[in-house]
Amino acid sequence: MAGTTPCKAILTFEGSWNSNTEKRLSVKPLLETISKLNNIKYTHCPCNTVSEFQFHLYNFTSSKASKYSVLYLAFHGHSGRIVLSDQEQMNLEDLADLLGQRFRGWSVLLSCCSILCLGEKRIKNFVKQTEVGLVIGYRKAVDWGESVSFEFIILDHLVLEKQLNCYPLLADLT
Repeated sequence: MAGTTPCKAILTFEGSWNSNTEKRLSVKPLLETISKLNNIKYTHCPCNTVSEFQFHLYNFTSSKASKYSVLYLAFHGHSGRIVLSDQEQMNLEDLADLLGQRFRGWSVLLSCCSILCLGEKRIKNFVKQTEVGLVIGYRKAVDWGESVSFEFIILDHLVLEKQLNCYPLLADLT
């Protein structure tokens, strides 16, 4: 993939999918499977507030960054926004400000419903500001089970450095 670095590990930030603690969903089993299949490492950071997101982001030092190349953000979402909780959201521009250029060349998987349902100019500005190598996300609401299954395939391709048949900066996964 042009512009991306070979995958060494996956950094994941994930929000709560529901309030039922007995039946809480998570992408962590997906990460465990990808890790075992491909002998790669991952870090999973639960985040339900912007403060938690910032804490994990800033705790992830540049010395650790060289071991990673995929950023996987798994949250509820809607047009151009990540929903961390009922009270807290973050738009694509806020995300770009937080990420800065510390993920230059990385592949970014935005597992958030409708996150890329916005103008292409805003997506290109995100890529330009962050200098990421690849952005993948959804333009509409998707079923949780279907999206996790699909993301398994995407992550497997990214970690094995298989070519994704998509525009180099944006894949429209509808």
